[in-house]
Amino acid sequence: MHVARLARQPFAPPMPRRGRSRFRLARTLMAVLLVLSLSSCASETKPPAEGDVAFRAGAGPSLPPTVVEPGTPLRRLGILTPAVEPRWDSAWVQKNPGGASAQGTQSGLMTGLSIINTVAPLALTFWPAAVGVAAGLTIMGLVGANQETPEMRRAAPDREAIAEATTKLQPDRILRDAFSERVARRTSRPVVPVLVQDANISGSDPLAEARQERLDGVVDLQIEFVGLAAGEDTTQFGVFAQARMRIVDLDGHLRYDRTVAYGPGQPVPELPRSTVQTLEFLAYDRALVYRQSARDTIRWIGLLFAEDPALPIK
Repeated sequence: MHVARLARQPFAPPMPRRGRSRFRLARTLMAVLLVLSLSSCASETKPPAEGDVAFRAGAGPSLPPTVVEPGTPLRRLGILTPAVEPRWDSAWVQKNPGGASAQGTQSGLMTGLSIINTVAPLALTFWPAAVGVAAGLTIMGLVGANQETPEMRRAAPDREAIAEATTKLQPDRILRDAFSERVARRTSRPVVPVLVQDANISGSDPLAEARQERLDGVVDLQIEFVGLAAGEDTTQFGVFAQARMRIVDLDGHLRYDRTVAYGPGQPVPELPRSTVQTLEFLAYDRALVYRQSARDTIRWIGLLFAEDPALPIK
């Protein structure tokens, strides 16, 4: 009886050796694609948050600590002023590119796996084609995720208007003017411009000119970054800026060094909270709102520097 039952059970012939090797190779390749997809998902960047930079001009360093060296207060200050204002190159920052790539990769791979699962018997026989389907759809998902969305295309004229306005902004001049006006009011003495020629010009020494003017020290005041950052509502943006001021005496000793960063996500207690608007409103009328917001932001930083009680001035 036992033998008869065994005889009636269906018998599946073993898979040929060539079929088994093809199956193992196909399974290995599909596992590799799956690991690549999962690793891209794991490296997905976080969603945009308040303070994330969307547009930036300048390439300043990271924030150094504030330095205030003791010494005799400086009575007559000069401020370094370039003979030619630099031109500002700017760029829009791609938001969350890793997330888009990961989502596209995963979507393409899952589509390829579902097709192979539907036609599993054929996939085992024609494994190169099966792997090609999955790989091809994975690549298509990756490429498709990196294409500009309709919203990005619609915003292109606004981005161009803001970038063009930045090239004409002259942020360093705005910063110097605000600082000089407030220090002159604070000390009842003007801040003297000290012309700075191109560094390639032989004999250019701004401290020599400062000595001729009988100054006690010179101020080096520069904008390091300026641009737009996301607000609490990441569909709106506000101007952010980072500026650095150094003061040296005529012996070349550093007396003061401070950097201030201000904008959405980087509040400064002494300054009003940064305002944010939509990109369309900022770019309206040849970026009128953006230009005014940038001037106000830079001017506030200049006034903050001038009113610092730690300044080595008298």
